[in-house]
Amino acid sequence: MSTLIFILIIFVLVMFHELGHFLVAKLFKIQVDEFAFGFGPTLWKKQIGETLYCFNLFPFGGYVKMPGENGEEDGVVNNRSFANQTWWKKSLVLIAGVFFNILLAAILFSISFSVGLLASAGKNDPNAKILVTAVRADFPAQKAGIVPGDTINKMFVGNDTLNPESTEDVQAFIRAHKSQKINVVLDRKGNEVSVILEPIIDKNVPLVGVSLDRVSLQKDPIGKSIVMGARQSVILFNQTIKAFVDIVASPFRTKKVQTEVSGPLGIISSVKDAKQFGLGYIISFAALISINLAVMNLIPFPALDGGRLVMVLGEAITRKKIPTKVLGIINGSGFLILILLMVFVTVRDILHLF
Repeated sequence: MSTLIFILIIFVLVMFHELGHFLVAKLFKIQVDEFAFGFGPTLWKKQIGETLYCFNLFPFGGYVKMPGENGEEDGVVNNRSFANQTWWKKSLVLIAGVFFNILLAAILFSISFSVGLLASAGKNDPNAKILVTAVRADFPAQKAGIVPGDTINKMFVGNDTLNPESTEDVQAFIRAHKSQKINVVLDRKGNEVSVILEPIIDKNVPLVGVSLDRVSLQKDPIGKSIVMGARQSVILFNQTIKAFVDIVASPFRTKKVQTEVSGPLGIISSVKDAKQFGLGYIISFAALISINLAVMNLIPFPALDGGRLVMVLGEAITRKKIPTKVLGIINGSGFLILILLMVFVTVRDILHLF
C-alpha cells in the first residue's frame, strides 16, 4: 500500500510540475511536441492536436518536449520553437514547473489543515488521547508489537488498571510496575490491539522505548487553512533552500560531506511512517516532497530547470547563443549523471534494508 501511495504522490507531483511548463509554453504559443510522465517504454499514448501525450513505464520523472530546447537545428527555422523565444519567455517556461510545485504544496497543506492533523492537545481537551509518536528499535515496545500511530487506551497489571489521561500517567504506571509484565490495550486505526510490555531496567529505571504525546485531531476552517497552507509552503521553501546551501557548504566548514539523501525506497519508508498518523499527514508529506522537488529543480545543474535557466540567462547577458551541439552534450551529460545518482541512492537504500 505504501508503494502505491508513493507512486500516486510522485505521479501528481511530476504531472503538476510538467503542467506548469506545458501551460506557460502554450500561453506563449510555443510548439509542444510531447507531454510525458515517466521514462522508458511507453505504456499509453494519444495524439491531441500537435502534442503527443504519453505515460511511460518508470514513474520517476517526466518531461515536456519542445523543438529547439537544445538550440535550433542547422537550416531549420521555426518561429514557434523554444530556441526562437525571447529570454524572458524561456525563463518563465523554465521557472513555471518550480512555481507550480510550490503552488501544489500550498494546496496540499491547505487540504491537510482542513482534513485535520494530530497536534498536542490543551489541558481541557476532552477528545485528547495518548499517541505513540516513535518506537525505539530493539526495545520492549517494539518487541511487543507497538508501532507509531497507536494510541494507549488502557494499561493494567492484575487489578491495578490505568486509563491514561496524560503521558505522565503512563510513565508513573511503568515506574510503579517496573519489574512486572504490563498489559497494554491499544487503538490501532479503529481496531483494539492488546500487547504485553515487559520493561528493561537500566540503573534502576524501567525503559520501554517509546515517545508519547497527548494529542487530538485539530481541524481548521477552509479560509484559515488556505492562508496557513500558503504560509507553510513559503516557510518550508525558504528552509529547504537554506538546508541545501548548508549541505553544499558543509565540506568547506567541517571537511565532511553530508550524504543523507533518500532515494525512492527511502521515501516509501517515510510514506509508511506518515500513513500511521492518518490522511492529513500523508497529504502534508506529499506537500513536503513537492517543496523539495521545486528546490531540486532550481539547482543550477545541467538537465535541471535551474541549469537550463542559467544557460538562458547567460545567452541573454553575453548576447551569444551556445552552439546546439554543446547544449545537447551539456544537457545529455547532466541527464545521465542524474540517472546514475538515482541508481546510486536506490542501491544504498536497498543495502540499508539488510
